[in-house]
Amino acid sequence: MEFWFAPEIAAALEVWDWQKVLRAVWKATGMTQEALAQQTGIHQGSISRLMAGKSGGQRIETAVSILDGLGIPRILAGLAPQGLHHLARNASVSPGAFDDLLAPETPRREPVKRREFGSAVLLVGLSASLPAGTSGQPRGVQDVLTSLKRPSDIAADLYAMDDRFGGASLVEIARARLASLREQMKRVTLPPERERMAVSVAGELEVCAGWFSHEAGKYREAAEHYSRALYASHEAGNEAVRLHALNLMAMLAMAEPDPGKQGPGPTPDKALQIAGTALDTAPDADPRLRSLLAMRQALAAARIDDPKDFERFLGQAWDELDVNRAREDEPWFAFFSVRELRGLEAIGRSYLGQHDRTVEILTGAIPGMLPRNAAYYSLDLARSLVLADEVDAGVDTFHRVLPSLIEVSSIRVRKRIGEFALTLSPHARRSEDVAETRRVALKVAGNTTLAGRTS
Repeated sequence: MEFWFAPEIAAALEVWDWQKVLRAVWKATGMTQEALAQQTGIHQGSISRLMAGKSGGQRIETAVSILDGLGIPRILAGLAPQGLHHLARNASVSPGAFDDLLAPETPRREPVKRREFGSAVLLVGLSASLPAGTSGQPRGVQDVLTSLKRPSDIAADLYAMDDRFGGASLVEIARARLASLREQMKRVTLPPERERMAVSVAGELEVCAGWFSHEAGKYREAAEHYSRALYASHEAGNEAVRLHALNLMAMLAMAEPDPGKQGPGPTPDKALQIAGTALDTAPDADPRLRSLLAMRQALAAARIDDPKDFERFLGQAWDELDVNRAREDEPWFAFFSVRELRGLEAIGRSYLGQHDRTVEILTGAIPGMLPRNAAYYSLDLARSLVLADEVDAGVDTFHRVLPSLIEVSSIRVRKRIGEFALTLSPHARRSEDVAETRRVALKVAGNTTLAGRTS
C-alpha cells in the first residue's frame, strides 16, 4: 500500500501519468505487459502505448481500470471521495422524483467495487411522480406517499450507503430528491393528511442532506438544511424529525471550520443548550435518541474541560438506554449500538486527556462496528495510542485500517487523519517508519493540518 504514496508515484497519479505509474510497477515487480493487461483488463497494445507515452490515457474508463486492477487507492487519482458527484450532476431531475424508490436493486453480474456503485443504485428515487390530488390531474407512475411506510424510508437507501461508505459523496443525491419533491408539490393538490406526509418527507430529506453536508465539511449548508427541517417538523407535527435535527445541530455546534476559512469555532455551550432543550421537551422519545442527546451534552462538557459534568451527563446517557421503552425502527439508527455509545464516551475521555482509558474503551468497542464508524474510531484509537506513548502500536493501527480509510467519503474522517498526522510530528524525527506514516497520513488527509474535531 505504501508504494502508491511514494512522492514520485503519488505525483504521477495526481495527473494521470500512466506511463510513469506503469513503468514504476514494472520496475518494482517485474510484471510483463501481458500481466499488466490481464490485471487491469486493458488490451496489451494499449498498455504498450501507455508505457511508451504514446497515449494520453485521460479517459475515466482507463483510469478506473488501472486503479482498481492494480489496487491503487482512487483518492490518489482524484476519484475518491468525490467519485459519485458526476452521477448527481448528470441526473435529470424531471417532474418526477422517486421512480422505483422501493424497487429492489437491479441485479449485477459482478459485485460493486470500491466507490463505483452505478446509477442503478445511486439514482433510485429520482424519477417518478407524486400522486395527483384531483380527478382532473393525471396520476403519477407510483404513489410514493402511499408506498412509504414512514417518511424516513425516503432516505433509507442513502443512510445505508452512508453507514458503509460515508456521506460526503451523497450530498447531491439527497438534494436532487429534495428539489424534485418540492417541484412536484407545486403542481399537485393534496388533501391535508397527505400534505402533512409530504412535508414530513421533505423534512426527512432536509435532515439527510444536512448530515451529508456535514460529512462533506459544508457546515453552513448543513445548518441551513437543519433549520428547514425544524420548520418542516413544525408544519407536519413530526416530533421524530425535530429531535433528529436537534441532535445533529448539537453535533454541528462542536465542529470547527477548516484552516483559512471563516466561520465560528466550536461552541460547546450551544451544543449543551440544544441537546438539553431536546431532552426536556421529549421525555418519551426513542431511548437511543435520548441517549445520543445526553452524550452530546457529555462531549460538550468534556470540550469545556469539565470532568464532573462529563461524568454526570455520561451516566445519564447510559441510563437513557431503557430496554423497556418503545423504540422506533428508523433507518437513522442502523449505526447505533452500545459500541457506538462507548466510542463517543472514548472521544470525550480523549478530550479530557484520559488517553489510556480511551485506548481501553476503543479496543473493545471497535470490533463489530459498521465500516465507516470502525474507520472513524480506529483513528481515535491510533491517536490515543500515540498520546499514551505507544507510538508503534498507534502506527500499526493506522496502517491496519488504511484501506478502509481511503474508501470512506467523509471530511470528518479526513480531519481525523490530519489530527493523527499532527500527533506523530514530535516522533517523526526519531523514527523513519513514523515519518513515513505521517507523510502517508497527510497525503490521505489532503495535506490538511486540522486541530479541531467534531463528534
